[in-house]
Amino acid sequence: MEAHSSAQRKITRQKTTLVSKILSLTAFGHSIIPYIWLIGIIVFAERARQYLGYWPKPSQPDPKNLPLSFEQYHAILWDGFVCLKWTLVTMPLCYFANRFLSKTQLTRKPLKIYLLGWILIVAMIAIPRIDFVMWFMD
Repeated sequence: MEAHSSAQRKITRQKTTLVSKILSLTAFGHSIIPYIWLIGIIVFAERARQYLGYWPKPSQPDPKNLPLSFEQYHAILWDGFVCLKWTLVTMPLCYFANRFLSKTQLTRKPLKIYLLGWILIVAMIAIPRIDFVMWFMD
């Protein structure tokens, strides 16, 4: 039997550095961008449906040919699309930077959320009844 000792045991905890926290928050922020853009597309399509009286389809009508009240919203969505494209570069950079700078791994949760968002965008391109992304990109 081991003797009981009053000496404290050393518990090694994984250090979470400031860099790791910043990259983790950045990854979570980037993971919601596909959803924000997708919601914006759906709202834009709904506004177009209310104006036109039917759901828009690719090239019917061209989103750029809608009245001026839609122009600013269209421009915001294009800027959002630029941000969405940049996340394809910055999201992996967050994981690689964290791996090399703080020698730890980020959780996979932001990556899973991000990939699910992209799957939804691809689904909205591929499914004919809800191809609002194709209509917008037209």
